[in-house]
Amino acid sequence: IGNYSDGNLVASLLSYKLGITQCNIAHALEKTKYPESDIYWKNYEDKYHFSCQFTADLIAMNNADFIITSTYQERAGSKHTVGQYESHTAFTLPGLYRVVHGIDVFDPKFNIVSPGADMTIYFSYNEREKRLTSLHGSIENLLYDPEQNDEHVLLKYTRM
Repeated sequence: IGNYSDGNLVASLLSYKLGITQCNIAHALEKTKYPESDIYWKNYEDKYHFSCQFTADLIAMNNADFIITSTYQERAGSKHTVGQYESHTAFTLPGLYRVVHGIDVFDPKFNIVSPGADMTIYFSYNEREKRLTSLHGSIENLLYDPEQNDEHVLLKYTRM
């Protein structure tokens, strides 16, 4: 799971390298915070590195298996505002590149997970009696057993 431009790019690269599922979360994409930041990206490059951010966002969003947003408006905007993800549908960074089909905000990979926690599902770490503990032994063996086998995380990807 990646978060924000840099974390999502790292998650994308790891997902590709390891052949695993990738999730993106980006509740603060910069493109809508700074109107016309794509057109005037060169004016802000030294301070904000928009060319890197927007490129990282496009790569990560298009490679993600699923994307979590908080609201529909964050994803696709409203009658009066452009959504954070919607702003990546088509745009131009003059002198660098033009995006004609960046991200499809109606792709089913988008999932809305509203802020807040359902207390019937989530609970304080102090409430030990609610924990699912039946797999703890297996998980500890998987992570810490000195004998390595193909069940150990990443082992099959790190062998030469």
